[in-house]
Amino acid sequence: MKDKQEFDLAHAQEVALKLYTVGGLSLLSSDDFCVCGSIRRGKPKVHDIDIVMIPREGLVFDHKIIKGTFEGIPFELYIADKNTFETLKLIRTGSAEHNKKLCSIAKSRGWKLHADGQGLERPSPDMAIQPESEWITTEKEILEELL
Repeated sequence: MKDKQEFDLAHAQEVALKLYTVGGLSLLSSDDFCVCGSIRRGKPKVHDIDIVMIPREGLVFDHKIIKGTFEGIPFELYIADKNTFETLKLIRTGSAEHNKKLCSIAKSRGWKLHADGQGLERPSPDMAIQPESEWITTEKEILEELL
C-alpha cells in the first residue's frame, strides 16, 4: 500500500485558505465553514484538508462529499445543513480513534452518535410515555455528554 503524502501544517493551512478564497469556496459557502481534521487539531503533519460547510441559500449539491486536489493537497468537502453542521464538524475533526471512543461511550449508554451529522441520539427510557429520542446536535453538548 502506498504511504500517504504528508504536508506541513502551515502549508496546508495556507492552501485551505486559498481553496476558500481563490478556489471559490467563499462563493459557495454560507458563513458556516470550518476547516477540520488534522489541521483543526493542529497536527504538525497532515495528509489532506477536511472542510465542512453549509452552502449559500439556494445552492444544491448532488453529493454530500466532494473530493479533489487543490495545489497538490487532497481535500474532502462535506456538505452540511444547519441541522448537521455541528456534528459533522466534530466527526470530521476526528481523529478516527477519538470518534471510535465517542461512539463506544455512546453505545455503552444505549445511545448512538450518528456519523452522518444527525447528532447524538438518546432514546427515551420509556418509549410508551415519550416515543421520540432526544437529539443533541451541537459539538460542545455532544462532547459534554460523552466525555
